[in-house]
Amino acid sequence: MKTKKVTTYEIYKSYIPKLEHKTFIILKHHGMLGKLFRGEEIELTSEGIHIKACWWREETFNQSKQYVPCVLKDENPYWN
Repeated sequence: MKTKKVTTYEIYKSYIPKLEHKTFIILKHHGMLGKLFRGEEIELTSEGIHIKACWWREETFNQSKQYVPCVLKDENPYWN
């Protein structure tokens, strides 16, 4: 039985369901995927991207140094 290889995008999308592939590629190119998970504001005017800061994600990361997923564990097929 072959196991399907999961892409990095699919893993990120499982944590942030509204993440579009184009946005993922642009953020990855600019090295800003970590900012997305930390809840920091992202502004790439030249790319037409503006993502508001998420204070509770940012505060949780600052206190625990752990990324905060956007979905429950039962909804994410990639969690162990």
